[in-house]
Amino acid sequence: MYNFLTKTSSKLQIEVLEDSEILQSNQLALEFLYLKVYKLERFFRIVIPNAFIASPNRLLPFMSKAADEHIRTLFANIPTLNQEFSNIR
Repeated sequence: MYNFLTKTSSKLQIEVLEDSEILQSNQLALEFLYLKVYKLERFFRIVIPNAFIASPNRLLPFMSKAADEHIRTLFANIPTLNQEFSNIR
């Protein structure tokens, strides 16, 4: 979101594990959409601050654990990961 708002290149990339559809937009198109669809503008006005607040809370546990502990936690919390990753080996 930072790069979208500041119009700068991202240091991150998207890698998908299965067929996906990626949507791309620009600020002008987003502003136009907000004007045309009020409920969408309201939705993002609520979602973005909440995501901003939640982000550090999601990252802190990862910063305080070793990598192998992260992986065990992820696989324990998301049972389908085992199946997903076994398909790409």
